[in-house]
Amino acid sequence: FMKLTTIPKNNGVATAATWDTVKYWATMAGKFQHASVAAQVMCGFALNELKKANNIKPGNPHAEVITTDVVIKTWPELVAENAGVSDETAGRWMKMADGIKSRWKKLAPQEKLTALMSVPPSQWTETDTKLVSDSLHKAVDGQTQLEFMRELGIAKKKPGNPTATGPTGPKKKLST
Repeated sequence: FMKLTTIPKNNGVATAATWDTVKYWATMAGKFQHASVAAQVMCGFALNELKKANNIKPGNPHAEVITTDVVIKTWPELVAENAGVSDETAGRWMKMADGIKSRWKKLAPQEKLTALMSVPPSQWTETDTKLVSDSLHKAVDGQTQLEFMRELGIAKKKPGNPTATGPTGPKKKLST
């Protein structure tokens, strides 16, 4: 059984876990979640731009010149080779970008958001974290990522009838 410890102090001695340790890791988890969603959207924008610039459409292979030979590759092959993700993942990210395109452009300074994506979230200031968090919240109208993806048709809808009532009346939303 392993004892929980915090990050080692300057003197190299680790101390027992505290609530400050918990707060630190919870904050880091939140930062990475926000960074992940923002990066997915930014990647979706870039993929959409590449697809449009190269006139890539379903069933229309893209020719990529390698040395003097022309190699015909499909979009899924290009995505897997160059981005390291599946076509399905790329498609979800592209739909996310399309879904918030008009809202994203109206958000906080785009240059600042883009610059933050090149900095590890652990180095974000509280102001940086708030900027990313607020931007994502505004971009998805306060929905969770899953709710937003359901709205775009990327994720499955909840099973059952969302307007069904129980013995005490309509279902109540427990959080805002």
